[in-house]
Amino acid sequence: MRLSKGRVVSITAIGIGGLIAFLAFQTRKPTLSLNDGTILTLEQLDYGKRRPFRLNAWRERVQGVIDHLPGWLSRHLPDLHASTGSRQAGQLPVPGEDALYFWLTRRDPRSGQYVDTGLDWAEILDEHGCPFMAAECGGTSHEGASVSGYQVSWFAFQAFPRQQKRFRLRLYDRQQRLVGKLMVSNPAPRRPEAWRVELLPATRRDGHLAFTLNDLSIRTNANATGEDSIELQPPPLIAPAFEIREEENPTKAWEPVQTDLLDCSGNRASRWFFKSPYLCPFESAWKLRVKFCGNETSRFASNTCWTLDPLSLPAPGSFTALSADDYSETSMGTGSGGAWVTVNTVQTPTPHVALSVSGLRDDERISVHATDDKGRRFYAKVWEWDFPSNVYRKSDSPYLRRPYTTLSFLGLDVPADARKVTLTFCVHELRTVEFVVQPPGHSRP
Repeated sequence: MRLSKGRVVSITAIGIGGLIAFLAFQTRKPTLSLNDGTILTLEQLDYGKRRPFRLNAWRERVQGVIDHLPGWLSRHLPDLHASTGSRQAGQLPVPGEDALYFWLTRRDPRSGQYVDTGLDWAEILDEHGCPFMAAECGGTSHEGASVSGYQVSWFAFQAFPRQQKRFRLRLYDRQQRLVGKLMVSNPAPRRPEAWRVELLPATRRDGHLAFTLNDLSIRTNANATGEDSIELQPPPLIAPAFEIREEENPTKAWEPVQTDLLDCSGNRASRWFFKSPYLCPFESAWKLRVKFCGNETSRFASNTCWTLDPLSLPAPGSFTALSADDYSETSMGTGSGGAWVTVNTVQTPTPHVALSVSGLRDDERISVHATDDKGRRFYAKVWEWDFPSNVYRKSDSPYLRRPYTTLSFLGLDVPADARKVTLTFCVHELRTVEFVVQPPGHSRP
């Protein structure tokens, strides 16, 4: 018996309907009922490279089937193609390497619609109460959704309790208030490696320089942390104490500008909006990878410096804008890494320099200092995100690392009686050393 095209279309539609029902069926996933009646669902958890999750992924699979049907048949079927908008924030400690990814949705059971998850922050707590902060996060929105925001949120970790079978995921909103917590299974458990730790003080030598780690401590927070906290708190502060020598003579010309923290379980600490990295001290060994920067007074520092012509300080509420058309010196090319620096703005009453930086390597930093018309010198300090107060504030560091944003700001504490300043920019090459030590305060039995 021959089938007409109409019957073929009907049979195909029934078959596709059955396929949709089959693909839409989902195994039980961790869920959390929220106070407003919506349901938060952990849709996908995996370890490795980021594998995108989309709402109603069955649409893409069905569309793949439809796309392979004859044209005379596929044109009678619905077009299930969908596009999404997205956002992303933060950065993995080791971009491109494997990470633990969580994908979550929020659904209103009364309307059956997905709504904005309202999630912006996440942390994992281990059995000791040690927090592991998400290093990267993002969201996607389905085209045509009736609500604003993102119907899917995701979080990525390169540090988590790798030895535990299960651990707790804590989720926070944009105001860093606790939304809820889920107990999840570890998809990538592993045993720690056997690292040989060294006693302190420990010294590393690089040419004429000697870098000594004298002590390592943890400064805990006064605020509530762990399961009792209803707001996201910064992790404890790791405080290493260093001594640097040039040709065996103590020097203040060098200082640590970056400390990367690793442990023997394979974790790499997140560096998202925090002053120092943190990992759980109950591991048997930590590795500190420390980058040191030497200023222009050191004979052993590899620095390239360049100075602008004197500039008049603008009056309060105004600014001085520099461009290559006005000053040939406003862009600087250096021999180390091809870094370029453009001066955009100097402003009072809180003077600052706004820099647009490109080409700066991971092993380089930029510093700025000003000399006023009375011969006084002032080093600019980098403005960075202050986590507890949720605002930008001046840091203690004069060294700017490769920025994540278009503009970077460095503040200058220039006296009120200064009328002109001469700005000097330096690109510094870093020295990197490593120490393998027992974490402070605790040791795993």
